[in-house]
Amino acid sequence: ADLQAIFLGATAEPAAQFIKQYRARGGGAQLLGLSSIDPGILLKVAGIDAVRGYSLALVMPNPGKGVNPVIREFNRARAAVGAKDVELSFRAVEGFVAAKVLAEAVRRAGPKPTRDQVRRELAHLRNFDVGGGFV
Repeated sequence: ADLQAIFLGATAEPAAQFIKQYRARGGGAQLLGLSSIDPGILLKVAGIDAVRGYSLALVMPNPGKGVNPVIREFNRARAAVGAKDVELSFRAVEGFVAAKVLAEAVRRAGPKPTRDQVRRELAHLRNFDVGGGFV
């Protein structure tokens, strides 16, 4: 097929392997992926020539700019626990937001949450403010 674009709904390692093999076989379509695909792993596994032009959909605010409340909270949390090794990245902020959502579901599930209760709370979570954005 004469593809114009390929969207990769994968984690970093499988995405990198696909890109490497696809480009090696002459594939020239535009490659796109989610923010969960670490560009550093793509570069390490597939190489710069294979990933050149790869487009990444970012769903979090810029972690380098403290204008968003969730970024300020993320940086305060990093400082509070002395987590200097936690990379200031879009992926780290995405993980922080995911943890906030999970913690809220556990809180809403009650004092002795079960797996089913947490699952139900996650499914029914609406308009939860994570700090400048809603889930």
